[in-house]
Formats: sequence, C-alpha cells, structure tokens
Amino acid sequence: MANLTTQERQDAYNTSVENISKFSARISELCKFVWAGALAIFYALVTAGPTSAASKFIGAQRPLLFIAAIAGALAFLFDYLQNITAYIQATRLVDWIKDRNTITVTTYNKRTRDGWAIANEIFFVLKNVAVLVTAVLVAYVILVGFLKSS
Repeated sequence: MANLTTQERQDAYNTSVENISKFSARISELCKFVWAGALAIFYALVTAGPTSAASKFIGAQRPLLFIAAIAGALAFLFDYLQNITAYIQATRLVDWIKDRNTITVTTYNKRTRDGWAIANEIFFVLKNVAVLVTAVLVAYVILVGFLKSS
C-alpha cells in the first residue's frame, strides 16, 4: 500500500480544516434554533391557561419543559461565551504573532493551546450538551403527550 505524498497529505489536512470550520458553523446555527425554540416554549408555558389544549397535552410533564427552556437558555449563554473566548484567543494570537520576527512551530503550538482556546472548547461542549438536553426533553414530552392522548 502506497503512502500519501506530501501534497496529498497537505490537501487532506486543508480539507479537514475547512470541514471543521464549516461543521462548527452549522452546529452553532442549529444551537441558535434550539435556544430560540426553548424561549418560545418558555413563553408558551407561561401564557398557557390551565385548561388550554397545550396544558392538557403536556399534563404532568410541564416541569420538564421548563428544564428544557432553561437548558436552551444555557445553550445560548454557552454559544455566546464560546464566541467571546474564540475572539479573545484569536486577537491575542494575532497580536502575539505581530510582535515576533521568528516563531518556532513548538512555540506557536503552545500559544494556540492557551486558556482561551481551552475555554472555547469547553463552552462548545457545554453548548452541545445543553442543546441535547433540550431536544431530548422536548421529544420526551411530545412522545408522552401523544401516547397519553391515544
């Protein structure tokens, strides 16, 4: 089996880096839909009367939807914090690069793994966990509501 050439490896690397950026942007867009939906759920819960069709459908699952709304709001917060930490990390890295004439690969790699980059990754994971919690709870409440009404 033949090895990849240096150019093939570089092309594969470039494609993967582009995919990371593309998929990260898609995940962030999906998260925005989830937290916006969570706010809509919260508003609907607060404004629905106790005898409304929505209240009858939800039944005893109402607290789960409040938890889903809270998780959705946390997804928004984590998305915002992720973007802030990414911005800070990127601007600090640019300033650091501007102030250097020579940079070794090792020094550059260490610099790209600072506390801001780690915080960015943590907020990315937390955002996705919050989105998954929101989606699972909403799906569960809908499923129970349909099963109950059948």
